[in-house]
Amino acid sequence: MQERSLGSLELVTPATLWLGFALVFGVFAIISAILLYHWHKYTFDKRVAKKAMTLYFSVSGIFILSLLVSLLSLTL
Repeated sequence: MQERSLGSLELVTPATLWLGFALVFGVFAIISAILLYHWHKYTFDKRVAKKAMTLYFSVSGIFILSLLVSLLSLTL
C-alpha cells in the first residue's frame, strides 16, 4: 500500500512543484499587499500595527523559506 502511494509521487514533475510554489508565493504577495495597505491606512495604534506586521512577516517568512528549502531538496 505504501509503495503505491510513493509511486504516485513520481507523477508530479518538478515543473509542477515550482508552479505550485509560484502560485502560493503569488497569493502570499497579494494578501501581504492588502494587509500592509490596511495596516497603514486604518491603524489606530502604530505600535500594534508594527507588532502585527513583524509577527506576520516573521512567521510567513519562515513558512515560505521552509517551502522553498523543501522544494529545492525534492527537485535537486
